Amino acid sequence: MSSRSNETESVDVRHHMIVPIGMKKNSTVLISGCGGGFDFLCGLPIGLELENRGHKIIYSNYSFSDLRVVPQGRWINDDLVLIDETTQELENCDYFPEKVFCDWYAQRYGRSSLVYGYNDVGIIPLSDIFNTIQIAEGVDYHFIVDGGSDGLLRGDEYNLGSPTIDAISIIAGSQSKIAHKYYVSTAFGTEGVGKSVSHAEVLENMARALSQQKMLGVTSIINNPRIQAEFEECFVYFFNNVPQVHHSTIVGSIAAALRGLFGDHEVNYKTKLAPVWLSPLTTLFWYFDLSAIAKSKLYYNEALITETTGEIGHIIARRKRPVSSKTPIPI
Repeated sequence: MSSRSNETESVDVRHHMIVPIGMKKNSTVLISGCGGGFDFLCGLPIGLELENRGHKIIYSNYSFSDLRVVPQGRWINDDLVLIDETTQELENCDYFPEKVFCDWYAQRYGRSSLVYGYNDVGIIPLSDIFNTIQIAEGVDYHFIVDGGSDGLLRGDEYNLGSPTIDAISIIAGSQSKIAHKYYVSTAFGTEGVGKSVSHAEVLENMARALSQQKMLGVTSIINNPRIQAEFEECFVYFFNNVPQVHHSTIVGSIAAALRGLFGDHEVNYKTKLAPVWLSPLTTLFWYFDLSAIAKSKLYYNEALITETTGEIGHIIARRKRPVSSKTPIPI
């Protein structure tokens, strides 16, 4: 649980840190959801800790809501919209997690939190979006947070989960002009419908990053009971204010693992027939150098020139993967 950064800040050593990265004081930090949906919410513990350490926190997310109906006054450009607690609800839509988060944050802390939203963009336009946010906010550090671990898959594994949006976020983030960039994975063990993803292969890729000194630390929010409590308060607010059909399996899995549940468990109605495997590993946050994770993708060079989700999806799908059995974990 250490950092290999040469930069340091004055932090009370009695506080068990969730973020093992040395950072310049009073920086501006962008926290982005890697796979969209509720992934940005998985980055909340990072944001809460860094706020306590004096940093300015901004969020962004690859939204699965129809942002086109957000009023024009909120749009930064054709691809990017700014969301806070004053943003109007989406008409005829009960799924808008970015807005729900901003509502909770304003009620909880008495101040606004900003979420930049975007959808249906590929690698080149998303890299431009990150640069636009960097210029507008003066972003110094970027954490791309993955609720799950398919972002660590290179493209030749037994099963790739749902890699398209993760790959877009990771590669686009690596191409942005933000100075310090990191990939963070959490909710280990939950990836893949019906346990289709081999987490042994995920661990192998982690080990490869570790051997290259590109794995930067592992932490858990149980290190900081106050932040854990605030994170739990946030997802309880979500579950009380959005229909069951929109309850996040990933966030629900982290919540259940924090209660000490182990093995196969139903964490929402969507997992009745396909329980999620939980363990203490589910509560961990694994930190990596973002550019290294991006370049580990076997389709990295092809992906750099793509502009749409369809293009990157096609590149990933057409890659010939070796026919192999699923690698087990001997536990």
